[in-house]
Order: sequence, then C-alpha cells, then structure tokens
Amino acid sequence: MVRQARSEATRRKIIDSAVDLINEIGYPAAGLGDIIERAELTKGALYYHFDSKEALATAIIEEGSETVLSSFRGAGRSGSPAMENVIHGSFVVTDVLTVDRVSRAGARLLRTFGSFNPAAKSTLQILVDELTEHIAKAIAEGDLRASLDPGPRPPESSPGWPVPSCCRARSRTEPTCASGSPRTGNCCCRRS
Repeated sequence: MVRQARSEATRRKIIDSAVDLINEIGYPAAGLGDIIERAELTKGALYYHFDSKEALATAIIEEGSETVLSSFRGAGRSGSPAMENVIHGSFVVTDVLTVDRVSRAGARLLRTFGSFNPAAKSTLQILVDELTEHIAKAIAEGDLRASLDPGPRPPESSPGWPVPSCCRARSRTEPTCASGSPRTGNCCCRRS
C-alpha cells in the first residue's frame, strides 16, 4: 500500500510540474527535461508513469476537462431555463479556469491539440454536444429564435473558425466577401 501511495505522489508531482510549465511557457516550450527538473525526479520516474510528452498532456487534458465539465453541469439548476443555465455555467467555467491551474493548462492543451489528440477531440465534442443540447432547450423554451440552428456547422475551408452568413458562398481566402466588401478582422463585412 505504501508503494502505491508513493507512486501516485510521484505521478502527481510530474503532472503538477508539467501544469506549471504549460501555464508559464506553453506546451511547445515545455520540454520533458524541464518537467523532470521542475519535479526533481529522474527520467525513469517520468517514463514509468507516461510514455511520452503527449501522454502526459492527455492526462492533464482529462483531469482539467473533468473539472470544467463537472463545474458546468453543476452550475445548472433543473428548474431554471436552459439559457440561464448556459449563462450561469459560462460564468462558473470562467471562474474555474481562473483559479484551477490544471483546468487552465488543460484548456491551453485543448487549443494546442484541437482534434489531433483523442482526449482533446473527445472533450471538445462533449462540450459542443452539451451546449447544443442546452441551446436546443432554450429554443424550445422560447428564449432564442426558433429559426436558430443549435448544431455546429464548421466551414469547409477553415475548420473551427465560424464564417459570417454573408460569406457562406465564398472561401475565406478570397479578398472580398459575397457582398463585395473587403474582409476586415474576424468578420469579412464592414457594417456601418
């Protein structure tokens, strides 16, 4: 039993060191050597618990995502309108990301890996599914327009980047949008 507790403490020390480095300098800059040095452990100890830097990142994503998702789910009240639960859940998640360093590192890793890491892909899908479900309920409750499509629809040309409705007929690489206006910032249309 003592051996198992010591092993878990070593694993925790590795994760904590990696989390600190990811939050300080980012995942790409945080090398395994830096993590080992910060944890004051040996290379063997790290590789006993994690096959690679990505395996360590996956553990952080899973732990951080669990905290964020449970916070979002716990923020909603069964008798409250769905839109109110989305808004309240968003505030709670923002607070969690501010105070919980593992969740913050996990969120950074989600942006780094996107859909390339199975844990990141799964977490992003769960978030989208949960928000879609709440938005669909808010539409049914009359809090959002009935014509609103609650489901995600990423553009073919730029996965993960929403395209304004005026641009749906054109590619993001063209200098003007469907209205003929030059692209500016995140939105391609100038609105006066």
